[in-house]
Amino acid sequence: MRTFLVLIVALASVSSAAYKLTAAVAPAVVHGDVDPTLAPWTGRAVAEMLSWEISMVQTIRVVDPATLEKHLAGWEFRNELTEDALDLARTAGRQIDVEAVLVPELERRGGLVSLRLVAVVHRNLEDRRIQLAVEGGADEVLGKMRGQVVNALDSLEFPVPASLRQLASNRFQTKWEALLEYGRALQSLAVGDKEAGLTHLRQTLSIEPTLAAAQVRTRTLEKELGR
Repeated sequence: MRTFLVLIVALASVSSAAYKLTAAVAPAVVHGDVDPTLAPWTGRAVAEMLSWEISMVQTIRVVDPATLEKHLAGWEFRNELTEDALDLARTAGRQIDVEAVLVPELERRGGLVSLRLVAVVHRNLEDRRIQLAVEGGADEVLGKMRGQVVNALDSLEFPVPASLRQLASNRFQTKWEALLEYGRALQSLAVGDKEAGLTHLRQTLSIEPTLAAAQVRTRTLEKELGR
C-alpha cells in the first residue's frame, strides 16, 4: 500500500518548496474471505492508516478520509473497484478540492491478499490515473509495501522522515488481525459504543503498536472516557 506514496510525492516534489499537494484516501473496497458486515469498516481503517502515514511527508496536505466519504454515495456497499467507482472518487475529490484521491482495493482468498491501488489525480486541468498491484501473505502484504516506499523515496533523493523510515524497518509486523480489530473499533464507535471501541483499539495496538492512527484514536478516546 505505501508504495502509492511515492507516486504522490513525485508529483509534489517537482513543485516549489511552499507548495503542498492535496490528497485524500477513500475507504478501501474490501472483499473475498472477509465478514461482509466488517468489510466496509476494515476499508475505513485502511483509509485512516494510510492517511496518517502519508501525512508524515511535509509536502502533502491530507484531508480526513471521512470528509471524502461524505461525497461517495453508496461506497460501503461496493464489493469491487469498478470504473464507475473511480469516476465517483474523481468527482468527490473535486467536490472537496483535492488534487489526488487514492483508492485501495483489498481481496483476501485464504491466506493470500491481493492489493490494488489507483490514484486518481486532477492537476493542471488534466486527469491522470496511476495503478499498482501487489499480493502476498495476509500478515505481510501491507508491510512489504511500506519498505518499497522508503526505497523508492531514497532513489528519488527525497528526505524520508525518520518516523516513516522506522516503520519500514518493521515492515513485516503489520498483522491482518490488527487491521480487522481497527475496523471493529470504528464499527463500535459509529454506533456510540465507546467502551467497545476502546477495547478494540487497545487490542489493535497490542497486535501492532506502531499504527499512528490507532494511537491517536486511543488517546483521544481515553481522554473522553477519563481513563
